Formats: sequence, C-alpha cells, structure tokens
Amino acid sequence: MFGSLFETDGDKLENKNSAATVRVSKQNKSNWPPEPRGLTGICGLQNQGATCYLNSLLQTLFFTPEFRDGLLQLTLEDLSCDLKDGTYAKVRVIPLQLQKLFAKLLLLDQDSINTSELTDSFGWTGNEGFQQQDVQELNRILFGALESSLLGTPGEALIKNLYHGTSVTKVTCQECWKISEREEDYLDLPLILSGCKDLEESLSMSYVAMEILEGRNQYKCGSCNKLVNAIKGCNISTVPPILTFSLLRFDYDFRRGERFKDCKRYSFPFTLNMKEFCESSDAVGADQEYELFSVVIHGGSCYGGHYHVYIRDVEGLRTWHPPVKEQMKVVRENDGGEKDFMNCGNPVDLIISLLKKLGGAASVNQLFQCMSKETGISWNKCFKSQYGPLTKFFKKHSDVFRFSDAAGYVSLQNGNNGNSSSPSTALVQQQAEHRKLEDDVPKRNCQAVVVDGSLSEHGHHWFDINDSRISCIHEKDLQRQFAGKESAYMLFYRRKNLPACVEDPVLLVPAPIRAEIDKLNEDLVKQRKEYDRHLNEISVGVHFGDNYSVTDSVLHLKQGVSGEPLIMLLDRRKPVNDLLQTVLKLDPPGNNSECNTLHIARPLPSGLHLFEELTEYPEKSLIQSGVSGGTDVFLWNGKEVDGYSVYPGEDSTPVLLNILYSTFQLQDAVEIQKHHFRKNTTVGEMKIKLCDSVGTNHQDLRLSWVKSKGKTKQIIPLDSDQDSNTLNEIGLQDGDQLVVRKHDGAQSSEQSMPPLASEGKEKATSLLSFVVENRCLMRESKELVDNDSSKGWPVLSVKVHKGQTVGDLKAKVLERTDCNGVSENACRLRSDGDYQGLSAPLYEHETLEKSSLNEGQRLVLEHAPPLLQGEIMIRYFICSSTHTSRKEEEQTVLKTCTIRKCLQLLMENSNLQGATWHLRKTDWIGEPTDVLDNEDETLENENIKNGDTLIVEEGRIPPKGFIRLKLWQKISGKAKGQHLGGVLNWITSGVQGLFGSSAEEKLGYDGNAEGSDSLEPLGDVEISKESSLYDLKLHISLMSQLSDHVIPTPSFVRLQEIVDNHATRVLRGENRTLRQLKLTSSTQLSVCVLQNEEDLSASAVLLRLKKRVPGERNYYGEQEVIFEPSGGASPESLRYFLGRVWDIPLERLNVAKYLRGKYEWLVIKDTGVTQRQNKKKGGKKKINLRQSPFNLQDGDVIGVKDCQSDSEDRDDFSTLADDEGKEKLKREEEEKKRRRKDKGARRPEVPLCIRVDDFR
Repeated sequence: MFGSLFETDGDKLENKNSAATVRVSKQNKSNWPPEPRGLTGICGLQNQGATCYLNSLLQTLFFTPEFRDGLLQLTLEDLSCDLKDGTYAKVRVIPLQLQKLFAKLLLLDQDSINTSELTDSFGWTGNEGFQQQDVQELNRILFGALESSLLGTPGEALIKNLYHGTSVTKVTCQECWKISEREEDYLDLPLILSGCKDLEESLSMSYVAMEILEGRNQYKCGSCNKLVNAIKGCNISTVPPILTFSLLRFDYDFRRGERFKDCKRYSFPFTLNMKEFCESSDAVGADQEYELFSVVIHGGSCYGGHYHVYIRDVEGLRTWHPPVKEQMKVVRENDGGEKDFMNCGNPVDLIISLLKKLGGAASVNQLFQCMSKETGISWNKCFKSQYGPLTKFFKKHSDVFRFSDAAGYVSLQNGNNGNSSSPSTALVQQQAEHRKLEDDVPKRNCQAVVVDGSLSEHGHHWFDINDSRISCIHEKDLQRQFAGKESAYMLFYRRKNLPACVEDPVLLVPAPIRAEIDKLNEDLVKQRKEYDRHLNEISVGVHFGDNYSVTDSVLHLKQGVSGEPLIMLLDRRKPVNDLLQTVLKLDPPGNNSECNTLHIARPLPSGLHLFEELTEYPEKSLIQSGVSGGTDVFLWNGKEVDGYSVYPGEDSTPVLLNILYSTFQLQDAVEIQKHHFRKNTTVGEMKIKLCDSVGTNHQDLRLSWVKSKGKTKQIIPLDSDQDSNTLNEIGLQDGDQLVVRKHDGAQSSEQSMPPLASEGKEKATSLLSFVVENRCLMRESKELVDNDSSKGWPVLSVKVHKGQTVGDLKAKVLERTDCNGVSENACRLRSDGDYQGLSAPLYEHETLEKSSLNEGQRLVLEHAPPLLQGEIMIRYFICSSTHTSRKEEEQTVLKTCTIRKCLQLLMENSNLQGATWHLRKTDWIGEPTDVLDNEDETLENENIKNGDTLIVEEGRIPPKGFIRLKLWQKISGKAKGQHLGGVLNWITSGVQGLFGSSAEEKLGYDGNAEGSDSLEPLGDVEISKESSLYDLKLHISLMSQLSDHVIPTPSFVRLQEIVDNHATRVLRGENRTLRQLKLTSSTQLSVCVLQNEEDLSASAVLLRLKKRVPGERNYYGEQEVIFEPSGGASPESLRYFLGRVWDIPLERLNVAKYLRGKYEWLVIKDTGVTQRQNKKKGGKKKINLRQSPFNLQDGDVIGVKDCQSDSEDRDDFSTLADDEGKEKLKREEEEKKRRRKDKGARRPEVPLCIRVDDFR
C-alpha cells in the first residue's frame, strides 16, 4: 500500500535555494540489479505464483549429475528437427529450455532465476502458473514429455536408462499351479503408508508379501476356466540407477466422504539395500545399494499447500556452512589463562553464569546488557520464541531464580551461588567448529563453539531449497520430515556405486548458451557497479566560516551573503581527509587560509550550530564519521568565527525559549522576547541573564516552566534548589515557554499559581456489575477447554462500587475463581468488546469510573503481568515488501520511552535488520495515518495511548516538514511536444493552447489508452511542504537528468500527478504551497518539458486526443491539447473545439471518453441522461462535462471518429485491447466469486498438461 512512500536508502542529493531546501535521491528501487548468489553458491528458482512443486522437482533434476550432464551434452543441432520437405525446422523446445535453465543454475551469478521460458515451452500461456499441482504427477508427465521430445536424438534413452524400472505382477492358480505374469514399466514406485511405519515395511507389503485371492475375490484361471483360489503378488524385476519413491500421503475417508492427508510418522533410511525387495538376486550386491539424495517436502493439506526440497550435493558443487541456528558456547580465557565455558544453548545455565559474574543479583536491564556483551546474543532473538519473555522464564524456573516483579531484580536461589557448574556447562565436544564472535571490544578473547554440528563429509552436505530461499541443514534435520503437516512426499535415491563425474559440468554447457550467460554476467557486473556507485554517492553542503558572524554564541549569515551552501558529490566510503582537501580547493579566494577544521553543522531554530569534529579522525570514512546524504559541514579555523569564540558539541546546543512576563496571574502573561541558551547553561545562570530583561534582582525573580501535556498545560516552578541543574537535565527544548514573575511581598509565587487540577471527585455510591471471563487457568484446565471448545472459559458476575479501583475488582475476582498458583502480580484485566475484541490492559490504580467501564461490561482475566502506572501496551505489525500479511503483536513499553527506543525494541522482537524502518500511527479503524518522524520525542508527548496500534514500516523518514516526491518522465514520440502547424493558426476564446503530434502522421497504436503511460524514472526530490509550486519546478528544471532540455523558466515545466500509472491532475498555481496542493510523500509526479510557458487556469483541462483509423479498430498517434471554453465545459463546446482541431464538420463528428479500468468508451453527445427539467424556470439544465457521468479531468483520453469514413457503428470506439481487458476483468470477477464461496465447496482441480510436438 505504501511501497512508493519511502525509499530504503539513506542517501540523498541535496540542493538548496533561498525559497526551499530540496534533496534528491538518485536511488530507484525498480532499477536495482538482481542480487548475486549467496554464501552457498546455489541459485534459487522464482515462484510464478504456485510453481513451488515445479521448482522442487527441477532442483532435484539439476542436482542429479547423470541427468544434468546427459542433457547438457546434447548440442543445439541435436535439439532441432528438420522436416522431410525442408520447409522449416522444428525445435525441441522443452529440452532446449531445460538445458538453458540448467546452464543458468550453473553459471549465472544471480540469487534466483525465472522459469517462465521453460513453462512457456510447456504451452502454459494462461494461468497455469497459479494452479497448484501434484509433484508426483508432474514427475511422470515431465519425463513423458522429455522422452517424446528427445526421440531421434542421442539422448532419447536418457530417461529410460536413469529412471525406468520394471515390475512383474504374478498370479498363481492353486489348482493347476499355472503362473500368469504381466510386466510393467515404472518411473517411480508408489508406496502405501497405511499400516506401515517406515519405507522398508511398505516395500515388503507392496512388493514381497503375497495376497490370497479367495471367497468373493477369487481368480478366474484361463487353464481351469473357472474361479479358483490363487496367490497374487507384485515383484520388482529391475531397479534403475535413480530410484524414486512416491509416498501416498493423500487418501480418501469413505466414512466422512472427503480426502485427507496422512500426517503420521513414516521414517525412511539414508541408505537402502533393495536386494531383499527384488525378484532376482543375480545382480551384484553393490548395484542394489542406494543413498538418499533428495526429499521433496509438502506442507499443507490435500487441497493446497507448499513444496520445498531437501537436497544432498553429491558432487560438492556448492559451499556448505554450519546453519545459523546452532547451539553455541562462549569460550573465554580468564586471568589465569584457564578457559571458561558458557553454554549459550541452555538458557538456565547461561543466566546462572551471567548472574554469578554480576555478583549473584542484577536488574533485568543489567542482565540484558551483560548477555549482549558477554555472548554477542540477545534473549529476544535467540530464546524468546521458544521460552517466552524473560520475566515469565524467571517465574517458570522459580526453583533456580528469585525474581521481584515490582523491583525488576533477579537473583539466584540459595544453593545456586556456588562455583559448581552443571554438566551441560562443562560439556564441549572435541570435534566442534570454532568461530570468532564479533564484538566491539578489541581485547575480548572469546570463541563460539558449534555444539553437535560437526562438519559433514564431502558429498554429504544437505541444503533446504525453498524456491529462491536457500539454507544449509544437517542430515539429522531430515528426521523432522518423518511426520506432521509438513512432511516428506517424494524420495529420490541414487545408486551407491555410480561412477563419479570426471568432467566439470561447466565444460558441458554448449558454447552458444555459455556465451549468452557470460554476456548476462557481464551486464550484471556493470549494473551492480553502477548501482554501487549510486548507492554510495552522497551530497554534502559546505558552509565557510568567513561567511558567518556570531550573535549570542550562535552562528548567523552575514548581511548580503547567500544562504545557499556549496554542494559537493562524494563517495561516502572515502576518508574525511579527501573531503577536507576537496573543500579547500573549492574555498573561495580571499578566505582565511588557516581554515582547516571541519565540523558537522545543523540548522536549528536559533541558528547554525556545530556538532562533531570530522578532522579529529581524518582517516575515518565519511559514513563512519556520521556524514550521510544531505549533511552540512562547516569549514573554519577551529577556534573562532568573526573574532568570537564558538563552542561546538551537543552540550552547547542552543535552545530557543519563549520568555513571558506576568505581574500577578498567568492569564495576564505577555510574550516579551525569544531568547536562546546553551543546553549546559544552569538554571541559576539563566535567571541571572533574565534579571536584566525583567529589571529586578536575582532574589526577587520567580521563574516557572509552562509544560504542555496534550491539550492541558502544567506549571512547574523552577525554584532555587534547581539552580545547579542544566537546561538539558531538566528537559527544556526549543519552543518551550518560561514565565518570569517579579516577587511580590503580599503574594507568594505559589499563591499566584493557578490551580492545576481539581481537588478530587465525590465518591460514587452506586454499584457496577461486570461479567468476567477467566482465562487465567492452570494448564490442565486450559487443555480441557482447548480440547472441548463447547465448554468455553468459565464466566462469573461481579458487582463493585464505582469508586473502587480496577485492582480491587481483580482481587474480588480472584477470591471467587479457581486460580490456584496464580498471584495478583501475574494476571490482569482487559475489557472485551463485541466488535473491537480485547482492549488494552486496564490500569489497576485507576478507579472504575476513570477507566470508562460501563454497566454490564464484559471483562477478561488473563495470565500476564499488570500494567504499571508509567507503562502502556501498544499493538504493532510489520509493513514491508516481505511482510504482506497483517499479524499484530503486543508489547508493553514505558510512556517515557522515545520513538527511537520503541522502534528498536519492536525491531528486535520481530528480528528486523537495518536502519531503514520507522513507526507510523493508525486511526481508530487501523488505517495508517501520521509518521512518527521525531525519534527523540517520547510516546507520551506523541499522544500514543494505551492500546494504540503502530505500524513498523520499511523506509527512511524524510526530515520533519519535508515530503519526498518520486518523479517520472514521460517517454514521448518524436512528434510530441510540437505544434500542429497550420491547423492551429487560429485562436478563439475556447482555446488556450494546443500541443501534440501531427494529426496526419499515423503511428502504430501501442495500447497506451488502455494500458499504462510510458514513463521512465527521473529521480526523487525531497522538499519542504511550505515550498511553492514555483520552487518545485525551479529545482526540477535544474536537475542534471534534464540537462539535455532547454528550460528558460520554471513555467516551461508541466507537472502532473500520477495515479495508477497514468498522468492525471496538472498542478496549477505557482504561488500555492505544496501543502495547499495536498501533495504527500506518496505522491508521484510526471515531468514534461514544454516549448512554451504554461500557466493553466482552474477551468482549463488537459486532454489526450486519439483519432480513430477509418475501417480499423485502432487509433492514430496521441496528442495533448488544452481545452478551455469560455462558456463552460459542455458537450457542444467540446465538439466544436475538436471539430476545429481535426477539421471535421460537426454532423460527421462523434466523440467518446475512455473509461480506464472498465475498458469502455462513454460517448459524449449534445443531450444525455444528465439533462433534467428545471421545475422552477421551466428550462433544461445545461450539461457540465466536469460533473457526472462524464467527470472530465486532466489526462482523460478522448476518442474522435469521422463517421463519414467510419460509418459502420457510430458509437463503437473499442479496440482489440479493450476486448482483452474486458475478458481479463471477467476472469478476475469469476475468480473473486469462486473465492467468496463457502470453504466446503472446493475449487475444481485443473489437470496438469505439458504440450509436446510430434517428433516421430
């Protein structure tokens, strides 16, 4: 929904002028090159919608060396078929495209590739890619298609030699003992799971055990010519080199009348000897020994799901590394040189070790910090998903830890403070792999030891290939696929004694295909280099000290000096010294030659202020020094500016305050001045400076801080006991108000203060009744409720007084319910609404009346710590390109928590990486609203209340008061933007201007009326909301991307808003601000450079005209015109206007407006359905095209037809593209109807089909 709102990169190109501050980013996410291969070197396959089954099988075939190499050895001449008459050659497209796909999987440096060319060769041109199919069925059909395609080629026996085996079905008559045999060919062996626990048992049941045919199931013997008892059995005659097993997990329940998936445990061996299951034992024993190398896994039900595959790299082509989720131990050396092992896989042992290092007791925050410092891991990332929150973990292990919920402290129980270590702590396996943990402390001597994760042998490395996602796994991980909803579905075994492939598979790739892929890799290298250059290019604004003066220790520009900084483009990876040398070269002549110090500068309400010194560490890179796109730097001598001392740094940041003076009451206060003080100024020093303004001495001065809190104001006296505190310590910020009073002997300052709150409320005497649902049960009771949903949670009714607190209500509920073992500090109350669901937890210190609880309100008692007075509970969900579903989570935070800290906490809980995330508010229905761009502000000051929902959104935040606009440039035809010549040498009151291509030049219609506008990215611009439209056009006209255009003034630039990939509203009024034009960061604009100045009025409409080709369902080239009639936009004025443009008499002219999204044309006539009778005046109301049903707007497509040359159907303006669009809408509507049907009505299964030409 918000994909175009923010870019993920933090760099931006900055340009400033006197009217606005503008930043442009050259980053366009759509132009990012594909990612290179990951650490494993395996290339994934992209899912076309529901082609996971195909991807899993293709990866299995690719990692089958015999099949892959056999296919690659076929030349391009082998894969073409010359017909006997020699008219044309028929290409065997399926093996050719599969060959190209394997070559890309081998050589293309890309993390994943598309399979659309292969599926096109299957004849899948519709929505086959969105149909879920069975991988077992695909295996048989694909091999059949390959065999048919390879007929007459050297590879025609490839499938037969590798995958084909034979089985023999025998029936023996028990009277004449005649044996009837039927030999069958198989590609895979189907195995029944019912009644079997493993693969060997299924093989014995299906291919060893004999079935007796008797009773009603007797066999008719041909020799006896009657029904007789017989023995029937199926035996495996020959086994292929690649043995495939299809596990029949899908079955039919005749009792319930529906299909189901058998998810029971079914094990399979890693090595398999087929000797005992084969009919003949003449074969060499080694020829019947097999090793597992691929497991296709299905997760879901029999009606749908997802496939991925576990594959063993038998050749060692790719790189295997230990999985990320390893059990780890931290190995450190103590002062005595002895190794100290800390088990990071067992959280109990880990916390015991950490608490011992902290003296046996610590706060939860201290424990978090110690864990991160000592181990490099965090609780939320490694343990929370399995063990829950840390406080809950302490309570669960109360025999080991003593936890105080109120104080937030944890300590070891008696008996756990010794130096003895548990066996798991001392256990470190000898063959573990050692890796260094990254840490910022340079002297740290620490190693991570992989436990139970010894490296596999060559050829025994396993990978989990899930479409385009690749991960390394251990062989033992296959045991997880024995049972469950996600379990093994197909097994591929490879004969153990198959000869190893001697030749490098890369050398087998045909030379033309290899050359094509080499060219693709070269293009990828160029794209990535260009992307890397764009990614690391930043702009820096340079301010020179000689242009500034100092006023009250704040930097201000000198009179007559331009406020625009010097803009430089730099590589952010270069050192600071390069920036300094470049700046010194650009230093204007005559400036102080001793200026060689650079500081980061930021504009503040008080003026420009200097922060970190860059030249202190000249070898650091710009990005390490905190310089990013849009950063301003200040060049000076490091001591003084204009003869005055300057104090850089965060502590000396000026704070601009509003000083008010009051003689007696606050209501009489009047603003007298704005004054700035440094943050490190004490309150006493500030009072001394204010004495001169008030005209009193220090003893008689009374100072108060008017602190805004929402819509209310709170007055905080700054008494003498705070004189030693700095402004930063008490929390004064820019724009805060201070009230200065002169002490009056008759009245004290406290008496002059207005009352801040009422004394209290009268105690309520009426009773309130509540219905409380107890979800705070013991485990056994909870399991009983879960197993029998009809029982539900126990409910009771409670009556309490209005004046009592929520805590009193909870205590009364606990007295009347069975919550053995649950303390008051381990449960809380929440209200339950019929529509909104569970609300935020209630504050136990609040009264029932203040909590807004109504009579008969339904409450829920749940097992969770209650909210403290300074805490709130927020809901949040992730919104990004990889998080498409809305999954809300809950988190308790402090009210005083800053936006930045809250974001970090939520990112940590959700395992989000990177710095390109931000928080956004939502409204009462959960729709996104304002972005929380002030990350230093607290949740309380941002009006985030208990129970509010926030969005953790991907993208960088523009500076406060700025918006980021994405710019596009329309790709025009060669005649666009030109005048029409003699046709337009007339001016009437109805025409403001006319631009477009020649009406007589016929251009091939490309469907732009029905499709999207042809746009190319121009860049991003970041600009203040208060800037005018003229400022925006001015900056765009100066962009380097438009340097090929001649733009005399900004009026030669036309800006249109892009909606659904179409240029629509023209931005008018150059003096209007962007806020008034209702532009936001989600707005996209189309930029068009004109040949004449343009300043459209509110009544003008920019139309896109298309004249219909006579006798064809097509149009000439498009032209843009400005329609501005003097008497209003009526059908008559539009027809008259278009008749003059195209030189067509009105009686032969027909006009229609194109309705995008519907693929229809609405004919515009002189009279229409909107014509109404005016009852009062008795006349007809004039039709206005700007109103319904025509709603004529900027960017509308108007079709024009000359009925003399095209008289078949005057009102038919449609094209072939419209027919296709309507058919597409019809299919989408039918698909929506199918989805709206009840779940019991399953969508009919579509048969799997691969179309193959006849090569016999």
